[in-house]
Amino acid sequence: MLNVIIKVNGIYDILCGLSILNCIPESILSNLHLGMFKRHKIYNYAYFERALSFYIILYGFMRLFGSKLIISTSYISEALYFYNEMVNHDTVYTDKATYVVITSSLLSFACWFL
Repeated sequence: MLNVIIKVNGIYDILCGLSILNCIPESILSNLHLGMFKRHKIYNYAYFERALSFYIILYGFMRLFGSKLIISTSYISEALYFYNEMVNHDTVYTDKATYVVITSSLLSFACWFL
């Protein structure tokens, strides 16, 4: 069951990244990740969107095709990224980032039981 959740999450991340890049037109998926960020706090938002989308696509592919170590690393990387943005830069909404940090950390740990 966990394996299915991780694969679906990988597909979801790839679709979100493609949506941010406007490869999927008029999609609500782009707002799911971008809605976490305080837009006025991000310098050069267009460049940031592109960089974030490639990062999201990257960890989506890691979740689809990676080993337990790679998948676990992708989740801990996501948790650390949003933790850093929340604590050190105040660029994300605390409630949304806290949710991602907790769930990504738990999924990273759970990957060792696949």
